[in-house]
Parts: sequence; structure tokens; C-alpha cells
Amino acid sequence: MNGRLVHLRDVWQPVYHSSKGTPFGAPGIESSDCPASAVDAEIAELLAQVLEDIAAAKATGATMYGPRLAEWPAAYVDARRVVEAELNALQNARMKAETSE
Repeated sequence: MNGRLVHLRDVWQPVYHSSKGTPFGAPGIESSDCPASAVDAEIAELLAQVLEDIAAAKATGATMYGPRLAEWPAAYVDARRVVEAELNALQNARMKAETSE
């Protein structure tokens, strides 16, 4: 799923397309500013780390910080929770778009 940003009435929203070309987006994701302007090097590194860890956990069942959530850095837990919630919302929106095709 490759997304692109469209500028509609002063609101940025990600727009994706299903395998049959039906446009969809994740509900509630919009910004009055270009989202890239909020991502600095530190945030980009954290997001990359979270996405790599999610992929590794799906493939192997293991996570970067081990099985005990209490031992994970708090900022990482927050970032991972938000990223996983948004990935789930996007997946749900894709499935909804595909079922209406």
C-alpha cells in the first residue's frame, strides 16, 4: 500500500488505492500542515525502529526489547502503540474499500 498526500481545502489526508483502484484513507488522519514538517531526524529514526520491530515481531515473534513490556522504554511503547493503531485503522479502511468493490 503506497500512499500519497492530497491537499483538500487546507487539510492534508493520506489517500491510498486498493488493488482495484478504489481510493481510501485511514479515518481521522488529517492535518492542517504537511505531515512531513513535523518529522525531524529523531522522530524518523524512532518510526523506522518501530516499523522494523513490528515486522520482526510478525516474522519471528520476538521484539527488540524482549517479552516484558515493563522493561521497554516509555517513549518507544507510546510510539509503537500509536503506529500499530494507525496501521490497524489503515488495514481496516483497505478491507472496507475492497469489500465494496
